[in-house]
Amino acid sequence: DVYTVDFGISETQVRFYHATSAEAANRLAEEMGAVARDFTNLETDLLPGGLEIYLAGTVATVATPRPAPTAAVDSPKQILPPQEIEADNSLTSVISRFLDGVFR
Repeated sequence: DVYTVDFGISETQVRFYHATSAEAANRLAEEMGAVARDFTNLETDLLPGGLEIYLAGTVATVATPRPAPTAAVDSPKQILPPQEIEADNSLTSVISRFLDGVFR
């Protein structure tokens, strides 16, 4: 699931809430160039093995919705600046490899 937050994130984070998720969070954070954050002191509904990824950004950037694509645009990615497309593709690749078991 993807959610927006109403606060800025100074650096991209991989958050974990169960001690058993620490190793996976650290490996994913390293691959992404992010930092792993330990939230094991908080109660959560997130199951062991679950991780949350918080992308760095300011409140204005996070809270501003993207314009809807027009009929002439085939894909929403076409309306993103090139550097955001590259970052999105890189993050998607890392997450996909993680989910496919590359980090096991």
